[in-house]
Amino acid sequence: MSSLTDDARREAVRLLLRDLANVVDEGKVSYVQLMLKVIVDSSAAGAIADEAREAGATPTVRDV
Repeated sequence: MSSLTDDARREAVRLLLRDLANVVDEGKVSYVQLMLKVIVDSSAAGAIADEAREAGATPTVRDV
């Protein structure tokens, strides 16, 4: 698990996610298997979970 309170780490994660999105957009991905654990503000959790479901994932949302 990596804390994203550090600006450099947060930027590195953002760039990784951007690059993954780019290869998906370019049709260079034929299969995906991901395990992603993210702690987000409760105001964003519902929308992110909905998007995960639309992508075919089964999100688990818990209060922490």
